[in-house]
Amino acid sequence: MVSAVCLPKDKGGMSSKMFFGIVDELHDIGHRGCRYQIGLHMYNEPLADVRLTEFVRYTRGKFPNAGIYIHTNGDLLTPELFSDLLDAGLTRMRINQYDGATSKHVTAITDGVERSIARVKSFRRQSICNRAGALRKIGKPFVRMCKKAHQCVINWRGDLILCCNDYFGKISPGNVTDKSVLELWNDPMLQHYRDELANGCRAKLPLCRECNIRGGNPELRKKGRR
Repeated sequence: MVSAVCLPKDKGGMSSKMFFGIVDELHDIGHRGCRYQIGLHMYNEPLADVRLTEFVRYTRGKFPNAGIYIHTNGDLLTPELFSDLLDAGLTRMRINQYDGATSKHVTAITDGVERSIARVKSFRRQSICNRAGALRKIGKPFVRMCKKAHQCVINWRGDLILCCNDYFGKISPGNVTDKSVLELWNDPMLQHYRDELANGCRAKLPLCRECNIRGGNPELRKKGRR
């Protein structure tokens, strides 16, 4: 499968020690009983990592009530792997089909599976995010509020970055090898971004002013606001 949009990216993977350390720290902070969402992906193909089932199982053990999910292109998905991931504690999987059509082998695996567990999404050019302006010819910048910065996103190097659309990790207070996740999350720079984005002030932020992701609060959208 050929992606509709390609960006240059370093190759690498988070070490097992770093991954387990992050999960342990979040657990120790006291979030183990929360029903929040944990995504085990960040501009990568998670199914290419042979440790994925182990990572899912470890995360589930620490967070019994959390939603654990991945985004994948589905190329490496097999019925056995799909079953193993669900058994390990994966809550849901989104299979992104960037060619605009669902491949036959993905259809064969997901046929009959509830959409809440395995959702297939076919992309077209107009539905692709410009990754905070990295893709200049895709989409017009969106000027209203954004809640994406309220996600805690850590890339494979261990850098805590602004949000899932900060492809190149331009906005980062540091690395988990130097500071705790909590210290990084509470960094004044990130808090400034969150405050400005919550107030719809994207134009004041160099990275965000070019981004076309809507990223609004679902509760506000229900009331007709974004």
